[in-house]
Formats: sequence, C-alpha cells, structure tokens
Amino acid sequence: MINQLSLPRAIRALFAVYIISLVFASPLPAADLRDRPSDEAEAADSELQLQRQGWVIDSLEVQGANLPGVRHLVASGRIAAPPESVWEAIASPPNPDEKWPNLKEMVLERVSRDGYIARYTMAVPIYADRRYRLRTSADPSRRRFTFEMLPGYGNVHQIRGYWDVAPLGESDTRVTYVLDVDPGVKFVPEPIIDWVIRNAVPHSFEYLLDLSRAHSHS
Repeated sequence: MINQLSLPRAIRALFAVYIISLVFASPLPAADLRDRPSDEAEAADSELQLQRQGWVIDSLEVQGANLPGVRHLVASGRIAAPPESVWEAIASPPNPDEKWPNLKEMVLERVSRDGYIARYTMAVPIYADRRYRLRTSADPSRRRFTFEMLPGYGNVHQIRGYWDVAPLGESDTRVTYVLDVDPGVKFVPEPIIDWVIRNAVPHSFEYLLDLSRAHSHS
C-alpha cells in the first residue's frame, strides 16, 4: 500500500514505523514465532526457549477491532518467575525516576490501593511527541490488571487492554496480554502498524521478566 502514497508520504510512513515502535516499546525480532512442524516440536522448542531466555510467547494475533484505526492484539506466553512476582511487576505503579528509551516525562497523578493514573510523553522524530494518560485498575482476586486511556489529554487516539496472570508452577507463570490501540499516526497502512505492534510484544515480555525477577529478590 505504500506505493500508492506520494513520495513524501511514503517517507513519513517509513519514519512512522520507527515512531510507533518507540511509543509502544522497541521491536525485537519475532523469529521464535514462526510456524512449527508439529505440536510436539512446538512444545519442545517452547520449553527450550523458556529455559534459555526466561520467557516464551505461545500465541500472538493482531487484527482489526471493528473500530476505525483501532488494532486488536492478543498475546499469551509464559514467564519463568513466581506468579506473585509477575503480578507485582505488572500491578505496581511505575517508577517516575526510571528512564525508558525516548521517554521525556512520566507523571504519576494519583496512586491508590487498586491502581494509578499517570501521564506519559514520548519524544519521537519527525512527528510531534506522543502523549497519553492512563488509568489502571488491579484486581488481585482475578489477577487481572486493566488499563485505559483517559480522554482530554494527548494525541494518541486509543489505548486500552489488560494483563491476566495465572500460575503454572512455583516459577512458571502464564500471562495473557490484550491491547486495543490506535497510535494516532497518519498515512501508515494497517499492515505496517500490525507489524510494529506484533514485534513489540517480545520486548514487553523480556521487560516483564526483568521486573518480575527484581520483585522476587526485593
């Protein structure tokens, strides 16, 4: 679809791939998500990857959400960490002093027992900074952590979703990540947005593993 755009728009679209990846986590190669020859080989490879790097993604799908511009992501995988540590890593308020790549500002507006509200500003080239405001809610009984963008602030059009945490063993945790997102970047074909969203998921699982290990040792 890029070849149907004018040259300036095509160049901007290519920049947008990089921009979206900065807003929703830097992409990592998704080679481990390739098709497997059999269920047995897939299971063996999944266990090997879990032992080797501490996380594995079993399923990942991106499709339309029946709303203009909104893409729907569902990812499920395992983290080699205690379920309680994974839950704490997901549900704990972010550290304002922690500087993510290209994060200009993160402001915690309110922290309560079951969630928080925070504003984010991400520095990106070519386009204006991406700004959004999130409200979160943690349900320990269901081990579900939901998040939703609040209106009236920023230029990202839509962010909402949840994390589910389920124990599989003492140091083996199933996590499911569901996201509806419209990053608000113009002139970018949906296949490119889907590619960026899909390839950002491994980075999220890797980061979650690091946070979970930090909580397990705290």
